[in-house]
Amino acid sequence: MQPTDRFAAALMAAFVSDRIDSDGAAMDDYTKVDLHASYTRFLWQPFVRIENALDEDYFEVPGFVTPGRTFVVGVRLLRR
Repeated sequence: MQPTDRFAAALMAAFVSDRIDSDGAAMDDYTKVDLHASYTRFLWQPFVRIENALDEDYFEVPGFVTPGRTFVVGVRLLRR
């Protein structure tokens, strides 16, 4: 197995537009980008994830702003 075979990465981008709240008010458009990278070594897999990488301010529910950019770092234990 080559070292590059153990590396995994993902990019998820979502553009959300034309939303209407339950009271009929238009909600703002937004773009959300998430990144993920991991490297598998034997029985463990270190990873890093960046959610809302562009630090976009947006609402899923009117009046409740979602979190800004979030970094998650961890290790998964694998079973074989």
